[in-house]
Amino acid sequence: MDRRILAALDKAPATVVLLNGPDLRYAWMNELFHKLFPRIKVDDRFGTQTPQAMQFRALAERVFETGDPAILNEVEAELPDGRGHVFFNLLLHPVSDDKGRIDGVAIIGTDVTAVVTGRRALDAQAERTRQAESRLTALLERGPFSVVSFDVAGRVLFSAGAQVAQLGLSPGETMFEHYRDDPGILAALRRAVAGETFSAMLPRPNERIGEVHFTPVRGEDGRVDQVVAVGIDVTARLRAQEERARIQEKMLQTQKLESLGVLAGGIAHDFNNLLTVIQGNAAVALARLPVGHALREPIDDIVGAAHRAADLTRQMLAYSGRGRFEIRPLDLRQHVREIGNLLRSSIPKKVSLRIDEPPYLPTVQGDPSQIHQVLMNLVLNAAEAIDQREGEVTVGLGEEEVGADGGGDLVGRERLPEGRYVRLTVSDTGVGMDEKVRARIFDPFFTTKSTGRGLGLAAVLGIVRGHGGALRIDSAPGRGTKFDVLLPAAGARAYPARSGEPSAARGKGTILVIDDAEHVRVATARLLSAMGYDVLEAADGEQGAEIFRLRAGRVDAVVLDLTMPHLSGEETLALLRAIDPRVRVVFFSGFAENELAERLDPLKPAAVLHKPFTRQQLAAALETALA
Repeated sequence: MDRRILAALDKAPATVVLLNGPDLRYAWMNELFHKLFPRIKVDDRFGTQTPQAMQFRALAERVFETGDPAILNEVEAELPDGRGHVFFNLLLHPVSDDKGRIDGVAIIGTDVTAVVTGRRALDAQAERTRQAESRLTALLERGPFSVVSFDVAGRVLFSAGAQVAQLGLSPGETMFEHYRDDPGILAALRRAVAGETFSAMLPRPNERIGEVHFTPVRGEDGRVDQVVAVGIDVTARLRAQEERARIQEKMLQTQKLESLGVLAGGIAHDFNNLLTVIQGNAAVALARLPVGHALREPIDDIVGAAHRAADLTRQMLAYSGRGRFEIRPLDLRQHVREIGNLLRSSIPKKVSLRIDEPPYLPTVQGDPSQIHQVLMNLVLNAAEAIDQREGEVTVGLGEEEVGADGGGDLVGRERLPEGRYVRLTVSDTGVGMDEKVRARIFDPFFTTKSTGRGLGLAAVLGIVRGHGGALRIDSAPGRGTKFDVLLPAAGARAYPARSGEPSAARGKGTILVIDDAEHVRVATARLLSAMGYDVLEAADGEQGAEIFRLRAGRVDAVVLDLTMPHLSGEETLALLRAIDPRVRVVFFSGFAENELAERLDPLKPAAVLHKPFTRQQLAAALETALA
């Protein structure tokens, strides 16, 4: 070969070797080859060092024999002395002599180590990426998140997550096409491809809600190439928030009703004290005026007004759940039958009344007059809701087992204890109520009618709560209203009645009146004097006990207020009994009689009076005490 060619090949950036003769011995090698493989010498046989080299020798022999060139790409060769590996693209070409006979093989090797290692690094990175995507996809499939990547045309590039399958995209369908009929989602997609990063609550299939965060991804030119949307199903969270808000609203409503109940009970107590003064003094005045006197008629009017005011305070006490209860076992079926005719006569003729009752119903512990008031108020309200149209009011009875849910959505209390309850239902085909009216119908003095004081349903709520029960209401405009009254099946405690029958007999003996309210004490003393009793007065428990001690054996009975400063009625009774264990005491108070029974039953007073009381009730209580 021409020396000039060899000189050029010697400095070439590729490895070049010439193999000579049929046994393919190294005849010449350039500088780069010698540098990489210094142990190979001229006249060494080619391809005898390793099994791989032997494969190359077979290929070189075929080139030598056939004269056909051969190419091998990315052949890996191990450098000596542990210097690593190199990769070559090899060209094996036959070499001919001057007569055209093949007398050797030339092998030219181009170093492609950088290309191969770079590509392998990319392949390894791609594999790691694929595995990461696979792990991410598996994680998303099991978790609450979903990821969708799409280009500006809406074509999905990547998707994973438990909810992705529910999107329902057809093959080749873009996001814009799929959601063309959903303006909310369509607007969000357009905002995202326009380059806006934001989060939005969007509807998902099966009435679920997803919170989706849109992140646009920009290319080197700064324009949006694709959008990554990460979504999470927040239906359970939103429902939990709604439930918390509902419970909080229910608690606030219960607290409001309880606060109003305390206020109403306190007002009723103070009113009862005032009415005691009015009724007592009016009774004294009537007793002193002769028949036919001109002042008797206006005083009778005063007495009548006081009675009506007392009815009002009883309703206020009923609302507060502290009304006068005379509890006994009560069969609601029989009770409803007994007042059925009264109910029918109390509602317009265009309104029909239907009563549904089961063949068997447990009894409840209840006050018949209070349950009567509940039923009358609910039926009258139902009839008024129908107005002048034809309609129907239904009174239903049944049983209900209250479980862990506490009775459902109750009014006035958060939940009922688990157990068996009797359900009284009053429903109508009237106009129904909206949410605004429903939220206020149990407020005292709230009414949608032109007449009335707005205490009917407030009293119903208080009576039901006072019986340990609860109310449920279901109503909407145009579909009527249904009230459910839940009362515990038999087992509630009964409180005995304390008021006696009216008596017209004149009194005899000495009565000590102990009350810190002067106007009540004076009015009671006047009334007792008018009834024929000798009366002593004391402004507090200590003074009363001292008078009783000084008059030991000469005081026949003590009329004692329950609520006083310094010494309460109970503490005063203890002092009186320390002086004389046989002392006869009549307690009186403006609080509810069932409360008095709970507080005073252990003390065993002779009688209990509820303010305001009439002359006849006071006389009956003293007759009981002195008997």
